[in-house]
Amino acid sequence: MCNWISPSGKLDKPNEESPPDMSRPTEAATSVPNLRRVPSAGAGRLFRSAAPSGLEPEDMRELNGLEVRTVVDLRESFEIAERRGYVPHGAVHVSVPLYLGPLPVATAIEDVYYRLLTTRGTEITKAVSAIAAG
Repeated sequence: MCNWISPSGKLDKPNEESPPDMSRPTEAATSVPNLRRVPSAGAGRLFRSAAPSGLEPEDMRELNGLEVRTVVDLRESFEIAERRGYVPHGAVHVSVPLYLGPLPVATAIEDVYYRLLTTRGTEITKAVSAIAAG
């Protein structure tokens, strides 16, 4: 998974009285497969996607038009080697592998999240810091 920050930039501090509604589904941001804007107080500032690889030239132009500043890549090095993924012009690529080994298969997502939170706190902190610095 990659996280994207658009250059308009810093994430807005959410209004304490009305936090963003994270229960609503993410919105399609572009025609790029699996790229979505994360609902937040700072609309249009944070995107998530799978690795954008195998893109057509028009998809690359569309990503460049979003003026993405930072790409946080949570994949393992073997995944990056298999499918590099497109990094928009001018964006910084930050690699923060989360699993350090084989990816969990046929495991309850709650167990995956628990494992990440209890064993990969440093990496989660690096990813969040890169997003915040965006």
